Amino acid sequence: MLDQPQKNLARLVWMCTEAYATPGSYTGMNITIDLTSQQGRWELVVLALLLAARISESVVERTFHLLRESGLLEFERVLKQRLADVAQTQDILQAEYRALINRNRKVMAIYANAKWLAEHHQGDIQHIYESCFKVTSQAGEEAAGMTKAEIAAAAGELTQRLRQLHQIDSRARWMCRVMREAEVWPLVPVQATVYFDRHVRCVLQRQGLITTGQLQDQLQDAEEVIERLFDGDTIGLSRLGRFVCQKHDPLLCEDKCGLYEYCSYRQTAPEQNGLAP
Repeated sequence: MLDQPQKNLARLVWMCTEAYATPGSYTGMNITIDLTSQQGRWELVVLALLLAARISESVVERTFHLLRESGLLEFERVLKQRLADVAQTQDILQAEYRALINRNRKVMAIYANAKWLAEHHQGDIQHIYESCFKVTSQAGEEAAGMTKAEIAAAAGELTQRLRQLHQIDSRARWMCRVMREAEVWPLVPVQATVYFDRHVRCVLQRQGLITTGQLQDQLQDAEEVIERLFDGDTIGLSRLGRFVCQKHDPLLCEDKCGLYEYCSYRQTAPEQNGLAP
C-alpha cells in the first residue's frame, strides 16, 4: 500500500506518462493506428471489436496486424463483402484469434459494422462525434460554446451510438478514451472515458489500491479509487500500464515510473534482475 500522500498520485502519474503521449494516433504494444484518417478510425473500431473478449492483447494485435497486412481492413474493400475476403478473414481468425468465442461471429461483426457506418455515418465514427457535439472540426470546449451539462449529455449520446456497433458494448468507453487521449475528440469529458482494462488494473494492483480478488470486486474498488485519487481519469493510468508496467522491466520501471518506490513489483522483481530493493 502506498505510504505517500495519495493526493499526489494523479500528478505523479501524469508527470511520468506525458512523454508517452501520441497526439493523432493510438500506440499499442506493437501496432500504431493513425486516428486522424477515416481508415485509421475504422481500424480502431475493428481493434475494439477484437479486444472485446477474454484474450491476450498480444494475440489481438497479431490478428489485427495480419488482417491489415493482407489488406482485409481496407474500408472500401470490407464494404464489398467479397466471399474470398470473408473466407480469408475467417481463416486468419481461426488460426490466430485464440478466444473461447464464435470466431465467425467476430468476422460477421466486422462486416456488419462497416455496413452500418457507411449507411448511417458516412463510414466514419468522426461523424458520430461531430453530430453529438455539434461541431464540424476538432474545436475546443470554448469554441463549441457548450455547457458542462450539454457536454455530458453529448458524451452519453456518443457512447450510446458507439454501442450500436456490433460486439463493442463497454469498449465504447475505451474508444472514447483512445480518441480523447489522441486529442482527436477533445470535447469528450473524462467521465465518459473511464474504462477498467488490464493496464489500469495492473497499476492499481501494484500500488495496492485494489484487491487481487474477483473482477466484480475489483471494479467496485476501482471506480471509487479512480474517482477519489485520479479525478475520474484513467488516461494516465492506461499509459503507465501500457508503456511501462506491461514491459515487466524493473530497470525501465525505476527509470520511468514515479510510483516505482511504492510499487509491489519492486519487491518481487529485484532478485531475478539484480536490482537492490
